[in-house]
Amino acid sequence: MNAQYIVGRSCNKKEDVIVQHHYRVNIFLVTIDTQLQELKSKFNEHVVELLTLTTTLDPKEFFKLFDIDKICILVNKFYPKDFSQQEKEHLPFELKHYELDRYHNITGSISRYRKDFWTLFKTV
Repeated sequence: MNAQYIVGRSCNKKEDVIVQHHYRVNIFLVTIDTQLQELKSKFNEHVVELLTLTTTLDPKEFFKLFDIDKICILVNKFYPKDFSQQEKEHLPFELKHYELDRYHNITGSISRYRKDFWTLFKTV
């Protein structure tokens, strides 16, 4: 990889470029830049914002990314016609209740599993 990189077929056309530099700069970075430009052209700012806001609805790890403010922005900005004004006003309160219920269900499940495990442990 540290060998001299020769551009073209002529041995007289030598540049001070090693093979590693050629692959890293002249090919790899140009390829990455081209792919980024293509992605930017396919996804405008609204689509990126929509994708970012919907991550709050990801159920992984007990909705670890759950964010009431982001859900409200999502509803108001991207789905305004799907919800009535009254539903939009009640949404933050309902989501807060959901968040509290979710927390209590998680802690209740953990304590129930500990109790079951302890019962199993005592019988063994």
